Amino acid sequence: MPAAHLYSGLVWEDATEGCAAYLAEKDAHTAVLFVHGFYGHPTKTWGDFVAAADNDGRFDAADLFFWGYSSRSEVGQTANRLHRLLARLAEGDPSLECGPPVEHHLLRALNRQPGRPYGRVVLAAHSLGGLVARKVLLHAATLNPPPDWMQRVRMTLFAPAQCGSVNLANVTKLTESWWALVPVLRDVVSPPLRALAAGSPELLQLRADVRAAVGARKAGALPAEPLVPSRLVWGKEDAVVVNDVLDGDPVAIEEDPANGNGFLNHGAVCKPGGIYLNALEHVYAAF
Repeated sequence: MPAAHLYSGLVWEDATEGCAAYLAEKDAHTAVLFVHGFYGHPTKTWGDFVAAADNDGRFDAADLFFWGYSSRSEVGQTANRLHRLLARLAEGDPSLECGPPVEHHLLRALNRQPGRPYGRVVLAAHSLGGLVARKVLLHAATLNPPPDWMQRVRMTLFAPAQCGSVNLANVTKLTESWWALVPVLRDVVSPPLRALAAGSPELLQLRADVRAAVGARKAGALPAEPLVPSRLVWGKEDAVVVNDVLDGDPVAIEEDPANGNGFLNHGAVCKPGGIYLNALEHVYAAF
């Protein structure tokens, strides 16, 4: 990683999970929480994002948190972990328990100023992470009353798996060669693969929850901003996930960083690098 000038450098990194946190030199009022996709990597999924942000003054007051989870966990279980972490970041509550040690380490930044909430928390999520992120905020909206921190959260979703996989064979290409056995192992080893199948209960429930949230927003019962992505970004001809929107979503933006290779576009769409820096723009749009 190049020497930082906006960031004080790596605050914490877990070699097993690959999670990391970077703190801005300035007193940050924004936290960006990155959520990778199916068998993605907490930091590698995002390419040289830290280096690019480090040279962009718009990120000079933003702390960056890269979070990891097991792709073998149920989507609901992963969403519950992310919910606790998101609430802690948004509330700045040092007493709130966050579950596994990874979350505690990632939140060391708050120990600088205990009790200081971030004015904005941006969920930047890729692929399966987009499905998880939407579940988290939809669940928070059902609480009575919805938590105050929801008003400070925004989403930028890159190639989200909110409408499932084009076909599971393409999803398995993203992982190790032993995943060729997925037709046999997917129900036992990796529950998220079941969730990504067309017409799965998880996807049908997500669509129903989004539709209900749209109705509640129109009735004035829920705020629109946290539940609607600030940016919805697809890779051109994505060969991994279905490029489709849900009720109330903004017009999707199509990017072609891998020059028409739909399989590579899926992973490249969230990585800034070279002259392709749009991933930075899309995250910043949610600030």
